[in-house]
Amino acid sequence: MHSSSTSMRQRNVTNSGAKDDLDSPEVKHHSVPVKGDSNDDDEVADKYDNQHKWPPAPTTSLDHFLLNCSPAVLLLFGFEQILKISQYSFWAVSYLIASVSKHHAEPLCLILDDLHDGLNIFRYVLRIAYGLLFSLEGLRTGSWTEMAWDDPKIDMIYKYPMAGSMICYFSLEHMAFTGGEMLESVNVNVDWLASMSCRFWCVCTVSEIWGCYLKLKELECEVTKLRELQAEKKKNDDKEGFLQIEHEIEFWMKQVPLVKLQILRDLLFILPALSWSLPTYHTSPLLSDFNSNCLLFMESCAHAYQLMYRATLQPSIYYA
Repeated sequence: MHSSSTSMRQRNVTNSGAKDDLDSPEVKHHSVPVKGDSNDDDEVADKYDNQHKWPPAPTTSLDHFLLNCSPAVLLLFGFEQILKISQYSFWAVSYLIASVSKHHAEPLCLILDDLHDGLNIFRYVLRIAYGLLFSLEGLRTGSWTEMAWDDPKIDMIYKYPMAGSMICYFSLEHMAFTGGEMLESVNVNVDWLASMSCRFWCVCTVSEIWGCYLKLKELECEVTKLRELQAEKKKNDDKEGFLQIEHEIEFWMKQVPLVKLQILRDLLFILPALSWSLPTYHTSPLLSDFNSNCLLFMESCAHAYQLMYRATLQPSIYYA
């Protein structure tokens, strides 16, 4: 009763990943450039000025179209992610109630399971509305990186292995869903489409772990560089410059937990995605439904914490 169905719609769960850190409109850095005569000062100022130029301005009619659609797409994406957290919370509560009271709680567990399944279907519909536009915008602009980075590999990873694979993921998922749930007369192999879509989801998840690792390396280097510059300001008794650099260090340090939480979420995603991508899922699955749902519930908890942490960041480090 508390376990979920093995239907196609359960297999093809949304990628986060992709994104939160694609869970909110792009994070933009409100910087306080450190000006001075040294080359280090100029380098720091240039790096922070670059944040105001990110993401790049649209250059084609397609880019302008995607930019105009962006507010609605981000709203749908964020709403769908909230529904994901609710969906697996309903499953967890249903399982807990059924474990404690196996007989008397059956009606309540059935209601919670129906809510879980209903939210799953509703999330499919929402992804039809925003999925391809969301991924295409990430591929065209590189906005999935959430800010400008020095390492060009980060931009490359978020554009091509991630956004590119999610275009394939959403395309296959839409075909599987419409073929299996809405257009019964269409002769499509739903299981094959669903498993193929999850393979692209695996590519996106592994790529994001790689991208987050590179982000952490750059954040560490940036903080080290700023601390060296700050020590120089302190030595020269430049209190204003010292405090400005302290503000920048605070900004970069606050990004570290967000990136680490994203890695945790991807690690929790990878086994269910791999299990659902195998052609032997129905006959000999890598993970049971219970184990998959446990991992996805833990990912939802990590996601909820990530959203709350993001909300605690000082408004002064963002600009509209």
